[in-house]
Amino acid sequence: MIINRLMICCLVVFVFSLKVTAQYFPSNEWEIHSNDEEIGWSFSKLKIAESYNKTIKTSAVLIIYKVKILSSWENIDKKYMCHSIRKSFLSALYGIYVDNGKIDISKSLRELKIDDIQPLSNTEKTATIQHLLKARSGIYHPAAYEIAGSDLYKPKRGKFKPGENWHYNNWDFNTLSTIFERETNKKIFEAFEKDIAIPIKMQDFDREQDTYYHYEKDRSQHPAYPFEMTASDMARFGLLILNKGNWNGQQIISKNWIKESTASYSESGYGYMWWIQDKPYKMIIAKGVGGHSIDIIPDKDLVIVIRTNTYKREGISQEQKKRLLELIINSKI
Repeated sequence: MIINRLMICCLVVFVFSLKVTAQYFPSNEWEIHSNDEEIGWSFSKLKIAESYNKTIKTSAVLIIYKVKILSSWENIDKKYMCHSIRKSFLSALYGIYVDNGKIDISKSLRELKIDDIQPLSNTEKTATIQHLLKARSGIYHPAAYEIAGSDLYKPKRGKFKPGENWHYNNWDFNTLSTIFERETNKKIFEAFEKDIAIPIKMQDFDREQDTYYHYEKDRSQHPAYPFEMTASDMARFGLLILNKGNWNGQQIISKNWIKESTASYSESGYGYMWWIQDKPYKMIIAKGVGGHSIDIIPDKDLVIVIRTNTYKREGISQEQKKRLLELIINSKI
């Protein structure tokens, strides 16, 4: 009798815990904090941050605190190009398929039969998937979707062996898309939709309209994979990472992969296609040209998404972004 009562009590606690967990994740629509002051934020200081934001060229800012909207400015439901944030999307996908055994990041390019228009050298073929994830392949070939003049800043071919040098390199990031599709027999965008967008209930993402392969076949065989996305949907992705790959009780990406992929492997502060900042607080950052970013601050339960209208060649500087983040974060009482 006592055992039965104990089992019933445990069941009640378990069911209650599920309900508590469920209410902390957005469903089809985001929930909004009803009172900033009650949850420890200064409304007046947030207004100062918002006023500063009006002086710079952002197009949307969305602040998520403990999984609800703390504040949003401008149009968070308008789609803009994600630019290099695409790389962090792919990093998350890699985690899912490393965890299920479809991808082994210790495999070399030779084992994977990866080559390019300019054939890889024997040394270059020793680079592994992990080297590419870290931007440490030592392969400095032309690549698609690079900023004009990028080739001028690449090290001389053969100067570094795989693993010896960090260089932010679209060849690594694009080739990872080819490897992903060969190893999993899945297209990147279809996998992203099925494995990430649908489980976290992205509201606006439309795979057919918002994605495409960008080829520059005179430069490389390996395409870039641009995304368009709203700030609202990007915040869901940031929240998934903030919660160590868990969404409403479902472990979409393993905690181990989140930890491994968001560790820094270079002086530049680079993980597996994530930027990592340790001071003045730990930040996990996905960022793209023009000031686009998903800033994840685990110790403060914050996800901050910043968008700019790069279609109009608008953007913000690093100093402007830094100032905006400072004003937001310092609004916590």
